[in-house]
Parts: sequence; structure tokens; C-alpha cells
Amino acid sequence: MHYLGAVTMLVSLSDTGSICEVEVVKGIEESLDKQAVSVIRQQPFQSIRQDGKPIPGFMTIRRDFWRGDTSDTLVSLNADDSKSEVPPDAESFPAVDVRSLIAAGKVDGKRYWNEYFGLSFTAPSATLTAPSTVDEQGRNVRLVEAVAGSQKRKDMYTISILADRSPNYPQLLSRSEYVTTITAQLKRAGAKTTRDNFQYVISGVEFVGSILQESDGLTTSHFRGIFSTFMKGYFLSLDVAATSEERVLEIASSIDFKHDR
Repeated sequence: MHYLGAVTMLVSLSDTGSICEVEVVKGIEESLDKQAVSVIRQQPFQSIRQDGKPIPGFMTIRRDFWRGDTSDTLVSLNADDSKSEVPPDAESFPAVDVRSLIAAGKVDGKRYWNEYFGLSFTAPSATLTAPSTVDEQGRNVRLVEAVAGSQKRKDMYTISILADRSPNYPQLLSRSEYVTTITAQLKRAGAKTTRDNFQYVISGVEFVGSILQESDGLTTSHFRGIFSTFMKGYFLSLDVAATSEERVLEIASSIDFKHDR
């Protein structure tokens, strides 16, 4: 059999398990993408549960395609070979709550550090704000946002650190699936992927990253990198925007992790 590739889809489910939407986030070709979506729409799903209660949510499904070397027979199967990166006891992990997580972070001039995650960074020429938002249920938080404005466009950048409790996504098995969930929302808003789900090590910690290009107007655009890992009961994400992919990677690499991981 000759391997043709995989179609990765983001499936939106209601609290009853009914399919609300199926979006192709990474395809092969139009005909195979449509076939994959059609098959998924015909499959029954159980509702996603949190604390024993059904909730609406998202799940990522990959469907692999093969074709016989001596025939036109097409074979496709849902892939189920991704090893879970999220510990099975993640929901019961004694992670600190969001408000304690906020209290563990400090801003000192152009520097931010967080004792819980053991991360720090310095953002020259930037204004740091922490925290900027907390969701109403206290499940996730934007721990800090650094915005560097400049008369020179090439020197502009932003850094955001986000923490999302892992029990918020009981159906996710990996960092890649979490990144896919985030980038799918950005792509619905018009962003285009330039580098998709690649491994990237930052200060000894392995992240999964994705880089997108977002329009600033008719003739200008910027690049935005999402880098996520699983740490101490949270999906921890770095959201970095700059005027080039190289600058995004450079800024992401400036994040330092020093404490117990």
C-alpha cells in the first residue's frame, strides 16, 4: 500500500455528543479532505465530560489514507497511534488554582518571572502587564503581556504567557492537539499557517509550536507563534508576535526555565 497522507480535522461537539462542525485544519487534497469530513460526520460520538458532567467542546481527529500500488482501491482509517502526553491523573493533579498562579508571578520593570512554572524573561523596550484577563470560572489566565512599540516596525513585538488547566480539555492527548485547537480559532479569523506543529526546545523544555501570518492591512502583516507544553497540571503557552518568523523564534528562545519542571 502507498501512503497518501493524513487529513487532520477539528470536530466541535455539543454537550450531547452531536457534531456541530467539522473543520479541516491540515488536508491532503480537496477530494480526500471531503471524504474524511463526510466519514466523520456519519460517526457517533459520546459527549465530552468534565467532572462527570457532559459539556460542549472540541476534539482533534486524524484520518490516514493509503492506495494500493497495483489498484485504485482507496483505504482510509482514523489514526489512533498518538501516545498520550497528558498524564492519566492530570485531572487530579494538585495544581495550584488560577489565583495562586497569578500570585506566583511578578513584574519588575522589564522583567517577568513566575515561581510556579520557574519561567522568566526580560522584554527590553516593552510595557509589561500582569495579569490581563482571567476567565469567569477561573480556569485559565493570561499571566503576562509584554508589548514593545517602536517607530521602527522591525523592532515591534508582543509576548503573552497563557496557562490553561488541563481538565478543561479532557479529550486532548497531546500538546499538538492543544496547539491545533488554538490555531484553528486564529485561522477562522483569517490567519494563515506558515509552519505547522513542529517541536521546539526552549531552555530545555520541549514545546510544540505553530507559526501563522496575520494581516495588518492591505500591504503589511506580522507573524504569530504559538508554543505549548504540558507543565504542572496546565497547558502552558507562549504567544509571540513579531515581523518575521526568525524574530518570533528568537523571542520565544529568550524565555528561561530554571526551576523544577
